[in-house]
Amino acid sequence: GRPLVNMMIDKGATVTCCNSQTEDLDWHTNGANIIISAIGKPKYLDSAYFWDNSGEIIIDVGINRDENGKLCGDVDKEKLHYSYVTPVPGGVGLLTRNALLENVVAAYKLWNGE
Repeated sequence: GRPLVNMMIDKGATVTCCNSQTEDLDWHTNGANIIISAIGKPKYLDSAYFWDNSGEIIIDVGINRDENGKLCGDVDKEKLHYSYVTPVPGGVGLLTRNALLENVVAAYKLWNGE
């Protein structure tokens, strides 16, 4: 998470970085405008972490399997009614692949002197 934190700070964002050892994680997530989750625990973040549930933007990077073997993220979307949550699967992974392909094309052009 540190590279992402540094990129956001460089763009002028005020950033709080939490991890699995952060005490009172719900205090940090409540009131945040944007939450980027990469915990790696299926449906870990639920309505208990978003008290006012008032339209936060949640970018769910986690890719997990729930108790039924179904793909899911770190966020339990069914319990968040007013927040915007990226889908899992079909969210951030698509953007990652797109960025990878853009870099491959740029490298190809650079390699061939274009």
